[in-house]
Amino acid sequence: MVNLHRSASISRLDFNEGFKDLRNLILIPSELEYRILDPLLVEPVSRSLDRTERCGFGLIAAAARTAQLIAEHDPQQVILAGIAGTLASECAIGSAYRFGQVACDGIGIGIGRDHQSAGDAGWNHYHDDDTGVWIADRITFATDTNRQLLSVAAASSSLEESHYRSTRHSAAVAEDMEGFAVAAACQIAGKPLEIFRGISNQAGNRDHSMWQIEAALHSVAAMLLEHLR
Repeated sequence: MVNLHRSASISRLDFNEGFKDLRNLILIPSELEYRILDPLLVEPVSRSLDRTERCGFGLIAAAARTAQLIAEHDPQQVILAGIAGTLASECAIGSAYRFGQVACDGIGIGIGRDHQSAGDAGWNHYHDDDTGVWIADRITFATDTNRQLLSVAAASSSLEESHYRSTRHSAAVAEDMEGFAVAAACQIAGKPLEIFRGISNQAGNRDHSMWQIEAALHSVAAMLLEHLR
């Protein structure tokens, strides 16, 4: 079981405790992703005002944990890093990509071909007239790339299912399970967001022997370290 409250590492926790202004809060969803990715970031992160934490697996845990960590650390920026499944040929397995938009699939009415998104049903995920925050089925958080991620409540269980999702969300090129949740928490808190995802598999391919998780996360680390320079 993943302990969502465990800090990145004791040495890094001690290093960052004295700083009031955290530059980047780097969120990594699952225990597996964290175990591979965090050691690749230890040295550069421990020398700067950056901190890695797990945000948890899936839309619910990721939203709640991100909101908690933002309230606790008040970072200048949030970064989400981890793996995703490809939905389009432009996202190659083993490579990493930066995203500027995230859409949501699976929250609304019905399932499968009967599914209606919150927006289809005439609802918003959240809005606040006082702050002007308005969260619909798609969140744009970067203006210099329109690469779109699709966050799902449950990962595609077959290639047929991933193809159907691609048809519903033709702009999406990769599938994850946390991006929309983290983006929503950042929008509500007024924090800028970056998302970096390494492509570990074809969305819908559940044969883990064909996945390239380590290669995908090493690609994410290289891209993220370049971003942190």
